[in-house]
Amino acid sequence: MALYPGVDATAIDALCAVGARGLVLEAMGPGNANAAVVQAVRQSIAAGVAVVVSTRVPCGPAFADYGGGGADLADAGARPGDVAQAFTG
Repeated sequence: MALYPGVDATAIDALCAVGARGLVLEAMGPGNANAAVVQAVRQSIAAGVAVVVSTRVPCGPAFADYGGGGADLADAGARPGDVAQAFTG
């Protein structure tokens, strides 16, 4: 799911409601999201849905470096970086 400025939690909530077991977020910059997305991620993870954060930046992994973005997603339980590793353990 691609994130963008102003995105809300509608798509995340809908995917979880139909039984998604994992989500991959294409975040902004090195892995950033807004407060609505962070809250939806927190609720999704509490419900047992795995969440991985990737980035649309052409080089380098997603990372949780500062608050208001990637660090908030990490605090919510999302895993930055390697999608394959995140879903296999």
